[in-house]
Amino acid sequence: MIRRMYLIACAAILLIVLPAAGAPGTANAEGGPDFRLEMTQLADSGNYQVVVTAKNLVDAYAYELNFAYDTSILKLAESANDLNGFKAPVEKENRLIYAFTKIGKAAGLSGDVKLATLTFRRIGQGDADMTLSAVNLVDSELVKNSYAVDRTISTAEVDLPALFKDIAGHWAEAAIRSAATLGFVNGYPDGTFRPQLSVTRAEFAAMLIRALGVKGDGGPDGGFIDEAAIPAWARLSVEATVAARIMQGYEDRTFRAGREITRTEMTAMLVRALGIEPEANARSSFADAEQIPSWAGSYAAAAAEHGLIRGRGGNRFAPNEFATRAEAVKAVLNVLAQ
Repeated sequence: MIRRMYLIACAAILLIVLPAAGAPGTANAEGGPDFRLEMTQLADSGNYQVVVTAKNLVDAYAYELNFAYDTSILKLAESANDLNGFKAPVEKENRLIYAFTKIGKAAGLSGDVKLATLTFRRIGQGDADMTLSAVNLVDSELVKNSYAVDRTISTAEVDLPALFKDIAGHWAEAAIRSAATLGFVNGYPDGTFRPQLSVTRAEFAAMLIRALGVKGDGGPDGGFIDEAAIPAWARLSVEATVAARIMQGYEDRTFRAGREITRTEMTAMLVRALGIEPEANARSSFADAEQIPSWAGSYAAAAAEHGLIRGRGGNRFAPNEFATRAEAVKAVLNVLAQ
């Protein structure tokens, strides 16, 4: 009895290496099981939930689900089902194996069953296909049957929530949606994003640090005399940017969290965030390059070379103009693309 329970408990994992005991089947052969794959996007987090269901199961004591997808875009965050037993999800390269088995003397699954609910976190840009490629079933007599499924769904097919009501047709609409999905920008309580609004130094610090996944461990530690003016929601981000030498204060020892950030300041932060060493005395090809402050000329050249920032109309760098929320979002995405 102990040996049998041990074998059953391990059955789902052994599916990975055991050859099929039964003949390969199809996902919807007449009278056989039919497997379904559904994906939805969770509006409150930008994560994706994938649900796998089966119809017409007969005595499925253990099963293994085999998925293929781009793990540079999606990462498994959570896996669950409503069944009592042992679960073992394993991510490997661009594959996921989700194994489940009942334990002890219990009836196998029959009829229509939800096999798994998987939550994936978006960690990269672009659309990702997810394929349920195969399903292996083991009955209560430990007889295995394999089924070729080949069910595919794409994140491109999932209806995105109406995130913001003021970005339709904007040149940065796709970038803003991507940024919101990745979770490093938020809108306003009235449902707007306000893409042309200028960005403050605190806001851009928070935006960049969230995107990079860097965490601070306390309040600002830059010795700024205006630390009390840094909003509570931005303090960890400001601390992290200062500690990483991405951002710095002014000569009078102020940080000026509420001051709108210039395109020059933003550009320097982008270059520092990637650890790029600007070439001394390098000059960019922007039409107004002579207006770029002397300390920032090499930063502008490096940012342009690496595709981190583009000029405004007429190929102007506009060094002293304030960066907009749309420009900031696009710039941060360009950093992530590196």
